[in-house]
Amino acid sequence: MPKNTFYNINPEKRKRIINIAIKEFKDSHYENASINNIIKNAGIPKGSFYQYFENKKDLFEYIIGLVRKEKLNYVTERVRNPKEYRFFEVIHDMSNIALTFAENHPELQAISEKLVQDRDHDIYKEILSKNREIALSEYRELIELGITKGELDSNINSYLTAHMIYSYNREIVTFYIENPNFNKEEVINDYVSLLQYGIAK
Repeated sequence: MPKNTFYNINPEKRKRIINIAIKEFKDSHYENASINNIIKNAGIPKGSFYQYFENKKDLFEYIIGLVRKEKLNYVTERVRNPKEYRFFEVIHDMSNIALTFAENHPELQAISEKLVQDRDHDIYKEILSKNREIALSEYRELIELGITKGELDSNINSYLTAHMIYSYNREIVTFYIENPNFNKEEVINDYVSLLQYGIAK
């Protein structure tokens, strides 16, 4: 995480450094992202960068943390308190969070996509595995809650179902980004309906 020095600099300068770093990691995979490019484009001395961050990994992890932090701004009452709402209402809102974040923060979303695409790289394995396990655990808890409340079939495998919903949620984001002419609410409703009722006639 950033050193205290980073938080002590002018907020506009801090924002400029982060925006330039986001663009660098969006345009290049982690291995090819250049600290020298970030330093040059941000107009800061090389020594200053290392007063702010330990290394490239430290900066990258901070940006991934921004992805999580920004997503929290879209969390709804239903997602905060799933016990008070029906399973598919919560799934609807979780999907809406993912699509709205991707829509409003395309550069951060692009960096997130690279995490999925470069699974063989150590940095991606480390970060993706943490985020993935957290998400899968949240889905499992939600599924088991749905079973307890009698909303879901008690015979389903909560681990397998959690993996499927986790994967589906990523895929509808990709679909929505690649097909901007589709209405967001319709995409979410079709997805939730597919989960709830399946594809059988």
